[in-house]
Amino acid sequence: MAGALEHHRTALTIREKLLGIKPADHANRRGLSVSYENIGRVLSLTNNVRTALDNNAKAMALREALLAEDPTNADYRRILSISYQNNGDYKSFLQDNAGALESFRKKLALDEQSFAADPANAQARLDLGYCCLRMGELLAQSGDHAGAVPFYKRAVEMYKQNMAADPQDVTIGIRASIAVAHLGEELAKSGQVAAGRNECTKAAEVLRATLDDSANVNQRRLRVLAYTGLGDAYVVLADRQKGSEAAESDRHAALDNYHRALDIMHEHRDRGIADADDLAAIDEVAGKATSCENSLRR
Repeated sequence: MAGALEHHRTALTIREKLLGIKPADHANRRGLSVSYENIGRVLSLTNNVRTALDNNAKAMALREALLAEDPTNADYRRILSISYQNNGDYKSFLQDNAGALESFRKKLALDEQSFAADPANAQARLDLGYCCLRMGELLAQSGDHAGAVPFYKRAVEMYKQNMAADPQDVTIGIRASIAVAHLGEELAKSGQVAAGRNECTKAAEVLRATLDDSANVNQRRLRVLAYTGLGDAYVVLADRQKGSEAAESDRHAALDNYHRALDIMHEHRDRGIADADDLAAIDEVAGKATSCENSLRR
């Protein structure tokens, strides 16, 4: 990380000098914004998130000015959207949920514009889908479960469009299943248990239909998130109908998904490719599986 940070700081110095020669040059200003963004990302990966936020703010200011000067420029609109996304993610990490929501609402406005300008653009759909997914997550974290539902629905819509356009992209299918599982969970939390269970069934079907490539580590890590999220959703469904046969069935479904996630994580651990976050997640998911087992014994 130290080497990457030094590289980006060197690039920053060069770009500052170029901008000093031509202060109004759009390419120089864009390039400088990229350096600030890259420095912020490296800092965030070393948990120096407050300083990352400061660097991202400088990138954001440059990009806001560029878009203000050229409002129809699709590239400026997208890179500013990325700055708002970074800002939201960093603030979320710092437990500033309100600030994160504000940033993602700004991103949402830009992503909706990009999608409206070119609905067939897969990247525009992917950007909008991710933004809606994050909006749903942030609203759910704030306790607004009903408010999260339409954003998850919008995310699912975007991911499904990309799945239809490119059926070979397994990653999109897994991301879609994550969004559908979240939708099911939030429907259940807002009192719509039957609808929530229906969405969980759909999420499981999407996951089963996607190729599990054991050689693709990043894709399998994403699959772990999907299985864990689906397990969490089934736990919520079970808790909403305690004592019923449906609750027992949901608890079994949750346990099955936790075990599927653990199988992948254990494999990565045994192959020596699990990082610190992966190892910590094993304990967390194992605890959830144990809780399900204990509930089923009662």
